[in-house]
Amino acid sequence: MSEQLQLRRGTAAQVAAFTGAQGEVVVDTTNNRPVVQDGTTAGGFAAAKLAEIVPAGGNGQLAALGIGTAVDPGNPLSVAADNILFNDVPTASGGTGDVRVKINKAAATNTASFLYQDAFSGRAEIGLCGDDNFHFKVSPDGSTWYDALDIASSSGVVTASFGLVAASAIFNATGTPLAMPSGCLLYTAASGPNLCIVESYGGASAPTPAYVGRGARGTAASPSSTQAGDTLLAFGGRGYGATGFSASNRMKINFIASQNWTDAAQGSYINFQVTANGTTILAEAARFDQSGYLGVGTTTPQCSVDVNGLVRTAAYTVATLPAASASLAGARALVTDAASPVFLATLTGGGATKCPVFCDGSAWRAG
Repeated sequence: MSEQLQLRRGTAAQVAAFTGAQGEVVVDTTNNRPVVQDGTTAGGFAAAKLAEIVPAGGNGQLAALGIGTAVDPGNPLSVAADNILFNDVPTASGGTGDVRVKINKAAATNTASFLYQDAFSGRAEIGLCGDDNFHFKVSPDGSTWYDALDIASSSGVVTASFGLVAASAIFNATGTPLAMPSGCLLYTAASGPNLCIVESYGGASAPTPAYVGRGARGTAASPSSTQAGDTLLAFGGRGYGATGFSASNRMKINFIASQNWTDAAQGSYINFQVTANGTTILAEAARFDQSGYLGVGTTTPQCSVDVNGLVRTAAYTVATLPAASASLAGARALVTDAASPVFLATLTGGGATKCPVFCDGSAWRAG
């Protein structure tokens, strides 16, 4: 069976309105291309011009290919599509069931990457960018780039050059993540000591390993001054009861602002909190206030050491007291074998009297 080939010609507008017989070929004289008719479709189906057919080399190579778009010499493989699929060849068809996309570069100093664009301006790039490490790079404008993550090919070490922000993050060595409140960073170890180590190397200068807390009112975009009573940094501890971890800290060290802060006034104090046996109530046990005074059992110490309660010193015999010296001036102790002690007199041992004593810098005296 055969079809008679008929040839007609017309402008692009004429061809677009024409419905020819099945197999009829019409020449679009506006665009200089043949159009094949199917007998039902107005305008038919335009074929490629010879200039649009990419010549193949003798070994079957294509100089360029456009799929759904015109050939672009600057991008020899150009695809315009909503979706692109690379599918595996199943084992039943002789494949492995795997599929890989391979991007090869000439040398370590070259780049093999995926570039993500917005209106043809780069915004993100991942791959081997200028070395053999794996990089995650981002840009706000296509010209300024931030190497956000760098994964070393030699060690697997991840470097985050501009920091990490996590609403809730878990670093877990057990493989069993635990429920955590938002804003928490957790590291768990399977067993044994669970260490968090901060290292610092100062070169010719002193190293400064440190945990630093920064607290402000307002928001990250618009912070406002720290106020009296605001916590700047805290260390806390929680344990596991019969059914779960305690909902709040049961021991805590707080670094707290003691006044409303300005650039010239930034007072602070430290308090220590514990929970008594048989309770779940956290209470202050001691503090160093903004004057450096130590208060034990009081939140308002009035001198260098202010104790709201009993103070117990170590017990000695006269013979076992440390040698009196200027560095011990003012030290106090309890002697258990004073012989007929006299107030402010030096001591003689071998007796049976318990007596408070103090060092005046040269001798121990009763009193």
